[in-house]
Amino acid sequence: MKTIRRLFLLCLCAALLCSAAFAETVDMLNTENREYFLDSCRLPDGSWVFAGWQGKGKNTDEIRGRILLMNPDRTMKEYLDEKIESFSDVVLTKDNTLAALHEGGVKFLTAAGEPVGELPLPAEGWLYELTAFGVLRGQRSDAEHIEYAELLDWDGSVLFRINEPETMWAGRRRIYDEDGLVLCGQAAGDPATAPAKVMKIDLQGNTVWETILPRLMDEKIFSDAVAETKTGDGGYLIVQYDCTAMPEEGNMQGAVALTKLDAKGETVSVCGGSMETSLVAEYNGKYVAGDNLYDTEKEQGYVRYRWYDSEGNDPETTEYYFREEDIPPFVNRENPNWFAEKLVPMADGLWQWITFWETDDPNEESPAYVCQDSILVRVPEL
Repeated sequence: MKTIRRLFLLCLCAALLCSAAFAETVDMLNTENREYFLDSCRLPDGSWVFAGWQGKGKNTDEIRGRILLMNPDRTMKEYLDEKIESFSDVVLTKDNTLAALHEGGVKFLTAAGEPVGELPLPAEGWLYELTAFGVLRGQRSDAEHIEYAELLDWDGSVLFRINEPETMWAGRRRIYDEDGLVLCGQAAGDPATAPAKVMKIDLQGNTVWETILPRLMDEKIFSDAVAETKTGDGGYLIVQYDCTAMPEEGNMQGAVALTKLDAKGETVSVCGGSMETSLVAEYNGKYVAGDNLYDTEKEQGYVRYRWYDSEGNDPETTEYYFREEDIPPFVNRENPNWFAEKLVPMADGLWQWITFWETDDPNEESPAYVCQDSILVRVPEL
C-alpha cells in the first residue's frame, strides 16, 4: 500500500499538448520498453537510486524488477532481476548497503548496484515499508486495517512491536533520524473529528514526541499528514490535508498546509497550500512546494513551484510547462500523458522527475500501468 499522496496525484493526470518553453532534460530509461519507478533515495555523495519495474518487451505484459543508479554527473547503471516483477521501496541502510523491497522479500545490493544477499518475507497478510534500520511491517487483519506494527532487523528478527493506532503506520512514507522514525497520519478516533498527527518513535518503539496538527477546516471527512523530507537544520517538512471527499471519488476538495517542524516536533512555520500540492523539497536554503496544474486556456499541463524562505514567508513562484519535444518518443502522438513524481535535488540544480505515457484510449482507468518513459526536467529557479 502506498501513501495516500499517490492517490491524490493520480487524480491529477491529464493529456497535454506542446509548449515553446525551454527545458533541459535527462532520459532516465534509454529504452522503449514499458517502465515505471515507484520509489527513490539519495546517497551521501549526491547520487540517486530509483526502484521499479521494466517491461520485458513491447508486445508482452511480463515485467521485471529494475534498480537505476544515477551518479551526480547523471551517468547511470542499472540492475535488472528477471525473477522479481517489481521493486517498490529502496533505502540506504546504516551499513551503506542498498535494500530494495519486492513481493517476496528484500534484495540487498552494494552502492554500485551489485547484489549481495536477500531477506525472504511472507507476503500474504502483511504490509511492508523499508527504513534505514530495517523493515517496518504491519499485520493486516481485514481490508487495510492494521492491528499492530513491528520493526524487523535486516536478519528478520523483531526489534519491537507496537499497536498501529499509536504509530499510525499503514504503508506511509517515513523519515528516519539517527535514532528513530518520524511517522505521520491521522490520530486514532473518528476520522471526521480526529486530527492529523506527527510522531517520532525510537528504535525500541517508545514515543519520543508527538505533535497534533490543528484542523484546517471545520467540516471534513478525514485528515492526513505526509512526511516529505528532513531539512538541513534537523527539522521536517510535513504536508497536512483536511479533506471533504475520498481520493477515489475523483473530487478532492479541502485544505492543505505545508508545515515545518523542528527536531523536537515543535511547529516553526505553516504555509498555505492547495489540493494540487504534492511535490516538496529543500534546496539551496529554500523550501520548494510544487503544484500539479492544468492551464485550460493553453490546454497544457504545468507545475507551479513556490519557493519559501526558511521562515515560510510569502513565496516567489516559477513554472514548468510540459512540451512534447522533451520526450522524442512521443512527438506527434495523440494522447501523451504525464505524472510529476518527485523533486530531485542534485549538485547542479533542482530537477523534476516526470513519467510520461501514452494510451490509445485517453479515458483508460489506469494509464499509469502503461508508462513508457521517465525523465528529469530542470526546475526553473528564481
